[in-house]
Amino acid sequence: MVRARSDAAAVRAMLQGYYPGWDIEVATLGGVRRPREMLRRLLDVVVDEHNYYVVLIGREDAGLLSLVGEMPENVVVHMVPRSKVRNARLSMLARELEKAKATFRCGIGWVEDHYLSARSDKDVSPVPITPSPACDPFIGLGAWKMRLDRLFGDLGSPPLLVKEFAGIHRVFIGDVPVGRLRFADAGPVEAVGKVPDERPTHIFLKTVRSGIFRLHEKVSLSFLKRFRDRYDYFYVPWSGGKDSTAALHLAIRAYGVKRVRAVFVDTGTEFEENLGYVEVLSRRLGVQLERVEAGLDRLIREMGLPTNRNRWCTKVKISALRRGILGLGGNFVTVVGDRDAESPLRSRRPPYRSEEVYMQLAPLKFWGMIHVQAYLTYYNIPHNPLYLKGFYRIGCVMCPAMRNWELEAIYSDPSLKLQYKSLVEPLRQAL
Repeated sequence: MVRARSDAAAVRAMLQGYYPGWDIEVATLGGVRRPREMLRRLLDVVVDEHNYYVVLIGREDAGLLSLVGEMPENVVVHMVPRSKVRNARLSMLARELEKAKATFRCGIGWVEDHYLSARSDKDVSPVPITPSPACDPFIGLGAWKMRLDRLFGDLGSPPLLVKEFAGIHRVFIGDVPVGRLRFADAGPVEAVGKVPDERPTHIFLKTVRSGIFRLHEKVSLSFLKRFRDRYDYFYVPWSGGKDSTAALHLAIRAYGVKRVRAVFVDTGTEFEENLGYVEVLSRRLGVQLERVEAGLDRLIREMGLPTNRNRWCTKVKISALRRGILGLGGNFVTVVGDRDAESPLRSRRPPYRSEEVYMQLAPLKFWGMIHVQAYLTYYNIPHNPLYLKGFYRIGCVMCPAMRNWELEAIYSDPSLKLQYKSLVEPLRQAL
């Protein structure tokens, strides 16, 4: 949404060039200039609570920002650094839209002892997070807190971490900044800061009960249900990670368990914890689990260990996934756990898109990691034990994408260390 027709023309041109296939509607506020009148026009248009709304304004309309607290939570107002929206280059408009989209996942507030939406209550203190395409907030559960206690001092409760660019993670307790971490491919984890003398504490379950994920849940379920009568089956590529697990649960709620299949690619180099998690949770959810063998355990003896510069393993895994999905047949679409914060490429992908050989639905695109965590906890879905042991993402034992934080987690846990050394070290010696 923009103020005037000339602004709308500029935004439509930007969407055509940078967001093909998104099918984003553009509306105006009728050209009105007074902030209170703009708000009235805005509330007349925002009638569907199952959609996200982004209002782009120029600096001359900055007064509208003072009324954000009176707007529904599915509305974000973002100011473009030009006097008028139409004065910005199309590339700038695309960058500003990415920042606006990030506000949906990074607009987090703090009240007393838990997190919630930054606009849920007048007494909420916004956590000082600058929305950016890389911004991704999450709670440091399990071993995360114990390791952070050693780096910063006793945090008192599981902290809020916010992923930023270049491996930087800012650490908060409540709305109080503690310091920052930097993850890298090698060497020790860098940590700067310490716990303040006076710090608030929170209980993660109170954050969950605050409904911090409710907006996203409502929009995502509505999005999925639009396709309920267009397909007979809904296949979910399931890694055991938090995002694909949330996508699987949403698909079951939207379509019913009998129409959903969970497709798990067993690479042959999985952590035992992940294999057990997938097996137990699929039975608990009552969903049919389709296993596909990728055979990485055999291929690495021929091709050597994958590296950051040569991730041949990813191609093998994707090929196995496609083979497994196409082998199921039928009139189907896939439901994936892609989120915007994961990469610039995923952020530009439309929520409904073709993945070369089949269509994909991505209901979690606007979610933050904290919303996924809260969703799983609220519905009593256990978190993958690898996350609780300090993992950032779920991958193979020898995954080249693991950074120093996860490698330290492996060597601090006897079971993970044994699995890692049993697979990786003999191969390194042989090569």
